[in-house]
Amino acid sequence: MKSAFTSLLISVTLLLTASCINNQQTIEFYPDLTTYNVVDTVQFDPSWFDADKKLIVASKSLFMFSLPFMDIIEPYDLPVLIYISVEDKDEIITHLQKHDFKYPFIHDPKGEFFKGNNILERMKMDPENTVVSLFVEGNEISEPAQIGMRHLLKEQVEEFTNK
Repeated sequence: MKSAFTSLLISVTLLLTASCINNQQTIEFYPDLTTYNVVDTVQFDPSWFDADKKLIVASKSLFMFSLPFMDIIEPYDLPVLIYISVEDKDEIITHLQKHDFKYPFIHDPKGEFFKGNNILERMKMDPENTVVSLFVEGNEISEPAQIGMRHLLKEQVEEFTNK
């Protein structure tokens, strides 16, 4: 009887462990992609990849960077990894400078971040979606970031950085 109970307990434990592993929201950062600084005063820092908490913004287009959101993040010590999957890096830099977006970005012309992390499917987003923003702890997705809604983003950043 004890043997059957022990076997059942071990089976349930293994099943739960496997379930947790399959549901983990881990993410790959692709640190070998080229980074660019838009201005000399804000430099990319490779240690951002290893930060305990970070915000990731991945975009297949440049529209999002014409809207202000980084001013909300600036007061917090929160690294931001920005992946842009537009082919021409000069076009990206010109657009960002035109909109006073001074933050460095990771150039991902082949969309490795989106594809490798299967991000749209995992986040249950429309394949036509061009922007994904996520709060990440270590390499685990914590929650989507509402970078298009300023008041919500401020609340989220405050809560995320104070965890």
